[in-house]
Amino acid sequence: MSKATKIIKLGGMAYFEKHLEILAAILPVKITAAERRLLAAFMFFDSEDLSDFHSRQKVRRLLTLSSSSLSSSIAQLKQKGIIMEKDGALAIFPLILPDKQTQEYQFRLEKCYT
Repeated sequence: MSKATKIIKLGGMAYFEKHLEILAAILPVKITAAERRLLAAFMFFDSEDLSDFHSRQKVRRLLTLSSSSLSSSIAQLKQKGIIMEKDGALAIFPLILPDKQTQEYQFRLEKCYT
């Protein structure tokens, strides 16, 4: 079996956006490009509590979102199970979070004969 390998070096928010783009292929729910960008912004700012005023303010400024638009997007991601309540705070589901320095993925595609 042959393996395709590629190293992608990205910095800043682009690292988190690419991570979410790759991960989207295996998530049980579909997340939009705008939702991926929102999650990437929270990851970029290393926000542990997505309900924190200062975290939201940074993300709103970066993505030029209104308060209601941000709240609506967070609610949609919560409904999809990507964002969860943890100890009275909102957090990104742990399996979605990438390593801070390097992230590796392993996929296996099998042909099914039916």
